Amino acid sequence: MARPRCVTPGTTYFITRRCAQRMFRLRPNPLTSQIFLYALALAAEKTGVAVHAVCVMSDHHHVVVTDTAGRLPEFLAELHRTTAKALNAAQGQWESLWSSEHCHAAIVADDVALLDRIAYTVVNPVAAGLVARPEDWPGVSLWEPKELEIARPLAFFDPHGKCPEVARVRIVQPATPAISYGDWRARLAYRIWQRVLAAHRKTRRARRTFLGRAAVMAQSIMKRAISLEPKRRHLASVAAADPVAQKRALSLLKVFRLAYRDARDLWCAGDRDVRFPLGTWGMRRDHAVALVSGDDPMLRIAA
Repeated sequence: MARPRCVTPGTTYFITRRCAQRMFRLRPNPLTSQIFLYALALAAEKTGVAVHAVCVMSDHHHVVVTDTAGRLPEFLAELHRTTAKALNAAQGQWESLWSSEHCHAAIVADDVALLDRIAYTVVNPVAAGLVARPEDWPGVSLWEPKELEIARPLAFFDPHGKCPEVARVRIVQPATPAISYGDWRARLAYRIWQRVLAAHRKTRRARRTFLGRAAVMAQSIMKRAISLEPKRRHLASVAAADPVAQKRALSLLKVFRLAYRDARDLWCAGDRDVRFPLGTWGMRRDHAVALVSGDDPMLRIAA
């Protein structure tokens, strides 16, 4: 069983989800991009999640979001369920689209790490040796604040159903009170430039060339990524540049998980009056469990 996720309103996450067997099911294609963006728009609209950056590679995707209302699990379920059903219908497939590994959502604990995670998302196609610039990626790659209208895909969706004819994807700047809009754009552009430069140096050292847009789009969806990837590796729960911010975020997670485990053990033993820690999502949704109050001693310990 996966560790319980502490879902706290206002938390920013760096999300990664891979395709089953690292297959190229998300390979850039106009219909594939339309389906993913439509599903993303529906999920964000339903849950209030703010999207800051998104990049859909051939075998995985990255999304940077802020969970404004504490509904991240619902957002992830909506995004991945809708994408999988519609893409299977569009591609004539029946098996699982997504890997059996749990979707990874790392907490972004400070502004420097947030800049870095967005830059990483943007430059992913360049770092993978596929295109020379982020702007050249033929698939979904968004990071500039904007609003896009996405028409309902013809594949899978009922034209007379409840899904809207047009859904709107909003890419917004993260809420960083200490950084002005212009300063944020300048810092992000510099981080992106640094990562692009490093990717070009790596490509030159390996005596390779970038694959290019046409070659990327010509690949089969049945192809798999062949790059070596460590198995059963540890995935960080927190992304932070500041060691103090990282230590605090990890401490809060530890306190939450210990409190959640104890509360769940009592609940399974028959105690229906036990209170679960703030951030509990699944048990609150499925069983309407009570949560700790604002003056609970556990919160003072966590702080």
